[in-house]
Amino acid sequence: VASDGLGNDASQSVSLSVVNVDDTDPVFSSGTTAAVTENVTAGSSVYTAIATDDSGSITYSLSDGNNFFSINATSGVVTINQIPDYETQTSYAFTVVASDGLGNNASQSVSVSVTDVDEDAPLFDSGTTAAVTENVTAGSSVYTAIANDDSGSITYSLTDNNFFSINATSGVVTINQSPDYESQTSYS
Repeated sequence: VASDGLGNDASQSVSLSVVNVDDTDPVFSSGTTAAVTENVTAGSSVYTAIATDDSGSITYSLSDGNNFFSINATSGVVTINQIPDYETQTSYAFTVVASDGLGNNASQSVSVSVTDVDEDAPLFDSGTTAAVTENVTAGSSVYTAIANDDSGSITYSLTDNNFFSINATSGVVTINQSPDYESQTSYS
């Protein structure tokens, strides 16, 4: 009601509606763990943050000032900034923050494990010399290569050699033709 003090009054009805405001934090649907293989190149993707919000617009960031990882603010893809080395560090952690631009934020801690890679060449336990009697038959065993490796899986082969064959699994070396001392006294 409005009155001018001279007896003139006017009234008006006003309808007030309440506007819904997004006051809920984003919700993460991505996991809290990831794995990366040691020695991957810097810039490799190791994790993707996924969050939803009523506003529909999410921006991602890392909260803990972690220099080992970077995140794409739009896609949520986390990349590694350095080459991971299992022997130096077996796991890392970072915290992702999802923001909806309206003051609502959610954070999620993520643990990244580093998968060890066998970086060591096999070590030979067998000797470096062998002897064979002249005129043995072709196909005779003349040497057995023995090597060990942390992976447990070894495959044997020979390089540039027509005189010998090797069993890729057992390491047994056989001669391809009968040796004649008068023609050739040694092989390598």
